[in-house]
This record gives sequence, C-alpha cells and structure tokens, in this order.
Amino acid sequence: MRSLLVLVLLAAPLLSQERTHTVVPADYFTLNSITEIAVSPDGKQVAYTLAVWDKAEDARKSDLWVIGTDGKGKPTRLTFDRANDRHLRWSADGKAIYSLANRKRAAETKAPFDGTTQVWRIDASGGDSKAITRETGGVTGYDYAPKAEVIVFGKEKEHHDADEFAALRAKTKVEYGHGVRKVSELHQLDLTTWRTEKLVDDTRYIREFALTQDGKKIAMVTAFDDTVVKSEGESRVDVWEAGKVTTPPTDSYRKNPKNSPYAWLENLCWNPDSTRFAFTAVHDAFPAEVIVGTQDGSQWGTKRVERNGKWEVVGYGRGMGTPMKWIRNNSLVIVGEHNGIGVFIGADAPFAADSVVDERYNPIGTFWDERGVNLQGLDTVEGVAEARLSGTRTAFTRLSGTRVVDTKITAMIPQEQVLLDPNPHTSTWKLPSVQHITWKAPDGSTVGGVLELPPG
Repeated sequence: MRSLLVLVLLAAPLLSQERTHTVVPADYFTLNSITEIAVSPDGKQVAYTLAVWDKAEDARKSDLWVIGTDGKGKPTRLTFDRANDRHLRWSADGKAIYSLANRKRAAETKAPFDGTTQVWRIDASGGDSKAITRETGGVTGYDYAPKAEVIVFGKEKEHHDADEFAALRAKTKVEYGHGVRKVSELHQLDLTTWRTEKLVDDTRYIREFALTQDGKKIAMVTAFDDTVVKSEGESRVDVWEAGKVTTPPTDSYRKNPKNSPYAWLENLCWNPDSTRFAFTAVHDAFPAEVIVGTQDGSQWGTKRVERNGKWEVVGYGRGMGTPMKWIRNNSLVIVGEHNGIGVFIGADAPFAADSVVDERYNPIGTFWDERGVNLQGLDTVEGVAEARLSGTRTAFTRLSGTRVVDTKITAMIPQEQVLLDPNPHTSTWKLPSVQHITWKAPDGSTVGGVLELPPG
C-alpha cells in the first residue's frame, strides 16, 4: 500500500464538545491562521506560517514554525519578529527553509533590516534568520532551484520610453502620465559562490515566475507594465532559457471562443524534468482554464486542457500551497470545485485522457479523483503543498464548509492524525450550518449557491 502524508486544514466540529459560546465580532481577532505550508524533502517535517492578531499593531502577521509528521513532537517556532514569512521553500538537504519576509529593526535604514521584502534562510532546527538578499528597495519575488543551489529573484525599476514626450519630460522635469513605467529584472544568485548574475531585463513587468529544479529555465507571466489593465488584458507567458526569452503561442488563452480574451494568468509550475509547465487562465464570469506548455525540440507549444464540465478549476491561489502541482512529468494535480465542494482532480475528474487530441499535451495521469479525499460536508481543498507518487511526500490543505474556525493540521499515514490545532478555543463555538442548494433559473438552467444558517 502506498504511504501518503496528507497535510490538511480541517474545520469539522468536535462532536464530543458541547458548543455553548455564541460567536461575536470580537472573536474574529482571536483566530490564528495557518497561511502556508511546505513539506520537507524527506517528508518528516512540515514548515508552516502561523498568523496571529496583535492588538497593539492592529494587524495579523505571521511567523515561521515547523512540526514533525510522526505526531510525536511539539511544534517549534523558528521566527519571532512577525515579519510575515511566506513563499516557503525547503533547502535541498532539508536543513533550512527559504522564505520572503519583511524584517525591521529600529533605526535601520538600509537593507535587509529596513522593512523591505528580502529572501531569508532559516535553520530548520532553530537559530537566527540569515539575509540571502540585501537589495535596496527589496525584491518582488524569488524561486529556488534545489538541484543547482541557486535562487532567482526579481526587482522593479522605472523604464523611460523614447516616445514623443521624452524631450519635453527631460526639459521641464515635470512628471507626465506617459512614457514612464515599472518593469522588472531577474537576477540569479549562486548559493555556493554567492555570485549574482542578471538574467532577464526585457523592459517588461514580471508578475510571477517559476524556476525549474535544475535552474536552467524560467517561466514568467509578463506584461507591458504593472497596471491591472495591461496585466489582465495583454499579459502572456514567456520562457527564459540559455540567455534567451521566447514567447510560446498565446492563442490557447487569448483566442478561446468560449471565454473572454482578457485572462488573468497565474500559478506557474514546472514538471520534474523541465519539459512542461502549466498555469491557470482566469476569466471574469467564466471558469478558469488550465494551460499546458510543452517543449518539442527547440519549439514550445501551448494547449488548453479540456474539462468534462463537472469540476471547475480553482483559478486563484489561496496562499496555502498552490492550486496545481506536477507529481510526475505527465501528471498534474489540480484543485477543483463543484457545488461548494473542493477536491483534487486528475484524469478521472474532470479531465479525461481521451479529451485531449494530442497526447503530447495531455498532462493528466490517473491519480486522485473526488473519492480520493475524505471530505466532510462542504469541505474545500485549498491547495497542494507537495504531491508525489512515492514516499511520504504528498500533502494538501483543506478548509470545511464553516471556512472560518477549527483549522487543524492533520497527517494521514494512511489514516488521519491531528498534528496541530491552532484554535482549540473554538471547540465550544456555535457554528452555522452550511449546505449547497440549487434552483431553476427562468431559462431552465440549474443555479447553485451556498446557504449558511445561524446555529439552531
């Protein structure tokens, strides 16, 4: 029997506990939120970020923790500065965790302790946070290539176009709304030699990027500038390799007759051997689509994965992991939703293998369908933290129909075992009842919605 480690966020009420507390607005500020998770390379530890409300700061900020997956140990807190650690990546040897964070020290005016976003490395056994980047103004994001021991980070800068107003701007020194825009650079930092190299400077804004495990390719969501209009209406996915940026065909997400051509692109991820990438195209008022890019020699092709019409793809990342994860070169785990219930979807639901004409572009292999997760009521799968077919390295996050309280980290090896409950005080809260209901529209279509009723 295959052994699985399943990391979930559960909100199922404790049946043995009598619920006597009537929830009031102030209770919201007592909730602790697990905002992100990551499983160590050997599957023995889970790194997670826990956000706690601070009354003095009037804000909920996160710190980094780790806990063992054997259920025997207690959680260990690694950071204490409420710097909102996020975008967690385990080092290849499993001894440290990389993250983005905003650390601030009193009277500090220079990076990395000036509150700007930097990349940090934290020893998994405890110790001080080490700044990996010290960029003035901070970084916009990063990714880590464990096989190459490099990170790639992004930076913003202003770009001045040589348009008809360029001479006037230079002469009058007056800011004008055209000709000056934000663009991005990508830099590679070798974690062995500590040498930095600029990789990408194409005078485009990079909203998101993903690095292959060997560090040789980068997929990027790029746009003309950082504005919403350009990002939603004209963004595209580019691929950097060997010093050259190419643009795979965009028709699969720009000329789909079923949807609007104005898609928001995100959730980039690579398969293990770096020959395929995937991302979601989110359209207003239409279901999100999964787009897969495949390399054939020196050429890239893209294809929209067909849906069978039942499960919809969860297009937007929710912070707790990612909505998609490659589990092998030709298999992709995707978070889906139907009638208020969220699940993992694969070849059986909703993407059938025979629904893709060209087998080269079929990324889905048989893995989990909706029967593969023990859902309760209107539970929703929130994101994939790790997903592999062997060993104890599969994980996902989950919230229940109540969606607010009683979040727990649970391991299933192969049966569920609670590892951490960050909100034990909610076991006595009176929670609403939640159910999915449907009704008929005037044209006969079935319309669905989630009905939430007060306790009792």
